Amino acid sequence: MTEFVSASNGSQSGVERGMAYLADDEIDLAIAEFDRVINDDPKNVRAWECRGSAHLVAGDLGRALADYNRALALAPDNPSLHHGRGTVYIARGESELGLDDMNRAIALAPQVAVAYMGRALAYAQLEEPESALNDLDRAAQLEPRDVNIHINRATIASEIGYVEYAIAAYDAAIIHEPDRFEAYMSRGAAYAETGDFRRAMADLNRAVKMAPDDPHPYLTRASVHMAAGKERQAVSDCSRAVRLAPDYGLPYLSRGQILLMQGNADAALADYDKAVSLEPDNPAAYAGRGSAYLELQDADHAIADFDSAIRISPQDPILHFQRAAAHLERGDKRRARRDLRQAQKYGLDAEMLATLPFDYI
Repeated sequence: MTEFVSASNGSQSGVERGMAYLADDEIDLAIAEFDRVINDDPKNVRAWECRGSAHLVAGDLGRALADYNRALALAPDNPSLHHGRGTVYIARGESELGLDDMNRAIALAPQVAVAYMGRALAYAQLEEPESALNDLDRAAQLEPRDVNIHINRATIASEIGYVEYAIAAYDAAIIHEPDRFEAYMSRGAAYAETGDFRRAMADLNRAVKMAPDDPHPYLTRASVHMAAGKERQAVSDCSRAVRLAPDYGLPYLSRGQILLMQGNADAALADYDKAVSLEPDNPAAYAGRGSAYLELQDADHAIADFDSAIRISPQDPILHFQRAAAHLERGDKRRARRDLRQAQKYGLDAEMLATLPFDYI
């Protein structure tokens, strides 16, 4: 894939070591290496850029933005830096600022596909799907054989509701790299969204066969089994994922959700307990366990878990809605009203809001 030509000055050996750490997911070591380079050479643009990228990977968007701002102060016409900062803005939900930076990156390097991919993300956030699709098409024109471009195109298209476009993009990825199990797995999920479970299962079965030791194809197939009403097979696939990755929270979350839907709240609670222990910073783990407690009519423990989830993700409307239901279960109408107001403030769907008994609040 064509990439930007990044700014470079001074000795790059430290930066290269940091990038090697980053490639190995050793984020703290990478940042420490970039820190040393910056301390020795505060005008090293590449070091600022790479540390910003490391902070972005770590989810520290404030520090990532500060590093990209510093790099751009040193090299204001570097397209890679505008793309990087635009990516941070988009991750922060500041879509207009992200769009501005992506526009600048494209103006400076109009033949680089990743800039159009970034701008498509900004347009998707701004609910401008046609503009997003135009940029996805442009990226594919520039890099027609790049499988990652096609998979990313499909992902963005799915997120904005263009499932048939996504399927076509996965088709292109598979043509160019037929051994890429992720493309079959994701195309299977897309087929399921259209209701074509036959093609969905064919793709997912192939993905499982291609990557029998990876939990993700099993988890994706489990979700499709659930959509098709095959709960037993869904639980079986989640259990296989648990065995393959016993220290990974997602299989427990997925199985807990299915068990809860089946009415097996005690078993779901055990899975959510494990998910919380493995991923104590994941709001979904607390929310799932809170839902299991609520099903077991344990409103106090449910509220405690929803409190934890909201501390991690304070603007999630679903979490406030769930906590409102728990307060209502306990008979605390005042706190239920407060959470419902917060849920409405953060954009709760009106249909979901209508499921609570307003007459009693």
